Amino acid sequence: MKNRFNGTYILIMITIILLSFVYFYEIRGKDEREKEKESADRFLIFEPDSVMFIELESNKSHVVIERTSPGKWKLTHPVEAPGDSKAIRSLLESVTTTKIIRTLSANENGNLARNKEFDLSEFGLDHPKIFLDITLSDQQSYELSFGESNPSQTAIYALKSLSPDIFLLPETFFKEVNKKAFQLRDRSVLLFQAADATGFSIHLSDVKYSCYNIIGQWQLTSPFRARAKHDQVKNFLEDLKNAQIKVFVEEEADDLSLYGLDDPEQTITVSLRDRERPIVLQIGDQVDGKEHVYAKDSTRPMVFKIDAELIRERLNIPVDQIEDKRLLNFFSYHIGHILLTLRAGKFEFNKPEYLDWRMSQPDSIRADNGRVDSLLTTLEQLTYRKIYEKNQEPACSVSFDSCLVEIALRRSSQDSLPEAELRIAERKGSYFALTGLDDFIYELNPEIIDLSSQPIDFWRDQHVVRFKRYEVNQVELQWGEKRLAAQKEGTSSWRVQEPVPSEIPRVDMDVVLNQILDLTAISPVQPHTLPTDDQIWGLFVLKTKKETIRFSLYQFDDDRVIGKVETSYYLLEPSLIEMLEKSLNTLDRRVSNPDS
Repeated sequence: MKNRFNGTYILIMITIILLSFVYFYEIRGKDEREKEKESADRFLIFEPDSVMFIELESNKSHVVIERTSPGKWKLTHPVEAPGDSKAIRSLLESVTTTKIIRTLSANENGNLARNKEFDLSEFGLDHPKIFLDITLSDQQSYELSFGESNPSQTAIYALKSLSPDIFLLPETFFKEVNKKAFQLRDRSVLLFQAADATGFSIHLSDVKYSCYNIIGQWQLTSPFRARAKHDQVKNFLEDLKNAQIKVFVEEEADDLSLYGLDDPEQTITVSLRDRERPIVLQIGDQVDGKEHVYAKDSTRPMVFKIDAELIRERLNIPVDQIEDKRLLNFFSYHIGHILLTLRAGKFEFNKPEYLDWRMSQPDSIRADNGRVDSLLTTLEQLTYRKIYEKNQEPACSVSFDSCLVEIALRRSSQDSLPEAELRIAERKGSYFALTGLDDFIYELNPEIIDLSSQPIDFWRDQHVVRFKRYEVNQVELQWGEKRLAAQKEGTSSWRVQEPVPSEIPRVDMDVVLNQILDLTAISPVQPHTLPTDDQIWGLFVLKTKKETIRFSLYQFDDDRVIGKVETSYYLLEPSLIEMLEKSLNTLDRRVSNPDS
């Protein structure tokens, strides 16, 4: 028995050892072997961020690049100029990701120069097409030489320092490293970051205006004052920042009149944060059949060419496309409190988070969600016809002491400062507005004034009850002598709980719930006397996870039907009550006679 136990134990141990071998060698080891193979196939392995110095030399070009700070480069030869960080990064990543197609090994002594089998001239490596020297932060250096292409023109022969072998590399890699100084220097028309801009002025042949960021809001300051469209300003600054030089004409121009730049008529000026003087793009004569124009950055000595299309189209934005004619600057989904003063009175609306709008003044009742949301949308999209300084006619003659409309929008009733304010007044049949954020007076289109004549019933929710049908999970319905209670099962099926029939059926409650939702008030009423029990037509309780909704329906001798929700009474449309009663009776027959 003991020997049998020992044999079983030995088999278990062997199984564990074999499984461990499979896991560590076949599974985990496979990933490590694949990584090792991938590393062995790569031409060079280093981190691009560790490079400090690059020298790239060919028959017609000699470029020397130094890193000045993380991600920043400077050309020191053939000119001193900022480097193109993206282009230099791309070059280094090509070096570190290129895989070897084939390796031609040297003899055993590892000295290629003494290897009689290799004639460097056969591979174009006695006089390389390109020499690339890369120095890392730890002073380790890689010297690379590139010769001729293979007979099929798909690969190129290369050498690297500290290796006696000749390598066959993809032809595309040669194209990646065969760069001239022009391709590796920063070719930005203006050197700035769009986020640092505090203002700009455009002075082109047919477009002239200035725009400045004033307390976080972009505004036109000339030829008139107005708000500017944030997105348009952002796009303009990004286009200007990304604009590229096509040709460097002269590194240090002595006679700018040769290029129409001694007294340029067209300029784009950009003011920057933390810089005392602005930078100016000076635009001179057209050249190359009007395909290019001469230009100059006021902070640098060189003259260069840029695309004429850049000036004619992308940067030549008319002032009416920059001007933001929206009267108020807010997002409707941020608003949870509205104070609205109209000819009909003062209305206050509140919207608790994720709930419906309620009116708290003049009465505490539910508000019509659609109409309140429509008001916010109208205000959000409201535009003006004309804009005036306060001292301009006719704006200076407008009195805002007695306004047709006053609106204050807040995120909640607890906020002291509004998101937006608006006051509207009339003068000689024209309507003018004043907002709380600037010193302008705006002339409006008359449509907004329709609000000023709306009574309280316009803003009142006409539905007797408001709920989301799919959220109701339990109902208790009582009408006349009949009673029914049901619990929701799943997404749409209901099981009757009361009365309990011999066979408990499932029923379709959606028809009844939809008809309850359709109950709308003809008008609010306040009976002279409270309804009595003998006037009750129905009692209804609807339960969701968030709330319990209770309402009553009363039948009066004059056939009026009045609904009561909380403390409010509403006169209802009789035909809707008749339809509801018919559906309830049908439901009762289904419960009482499951087999019918």
